[in-house]
Amino acid sequence: MVNNFVMAAFCYYLFNQASGHPDLSKCHYFFSNIADHLLKDADVASEEILNRALTRSSKNRPLYCSDLLFFPCFHDEHWFVFVVDIKDRSFVFLDSYYALHDEYQADVRDRMIPNFKHWWKRCGLVDMGFNNYKLHYPYVPRQSATNYTDSGVYVMMFLEHWKSPRNSLFTLFKESDIPNLRIKFANDLLLSPKNSGRKDLVTNFEFADNEES
Repeated sequence: MVNNFVMAAFCYYLFNQASGHPDLSKCHYFFSNIADHLLKDADVASEEILNRALTRSSKNRPLYCSDLLFFPCFHDEHWFVFVVDIKDRSFVFLDSYYALHDEYQADVRDRMIPNFKHWWKRCGLVDMGFNNYKLHYPYVPRQSATNYTDSGVYVMMFLEHWKSPRNSLFTLFKESDIPNLRIKFANDLLLSPKNSGRKDLVTNFEFADNEES
């Protein structure tokens, strides 16, 4: 299962790509703890955290001038993405396991959409007419019925490559690609110029000689 800190590092990695800054990409990638608060009742969620996330993000490019707001979410041991598609005026859910009519998705969207509207207004942001937005569940690559652990890798692919309901992700990957994608993402994060950790521990790693006793 992809950990929350790995997803946060990946969102930061996307932000730091050559075309990843919101001024160029017109996209904002929020850490998963923001989605956690969007799932909570308004009187329980942290106003400070949500206000800071929504208003500080606007300092790069105002949210209302963006095309896509991505909220990766880890709920009940499963990853999915809630997308506020401002360009196409839609609330989008990208989920590799649960679909529109599944109880899981019915529960999360009935909480996330009203709460997002509430906090957007509470933070004093520009009225975007969210009450008129459509609900959309795009057809995306899916996990098999017995696969309970790979949703995070699917979400990382959704975050990096999904841009609109008109683009297909099926030409990019399928379930059998997941093991290789895990390696790719690990390498991307490790070798990122923004990674200040000791990369030599991996790049210069040498196996000890196997001596016969």
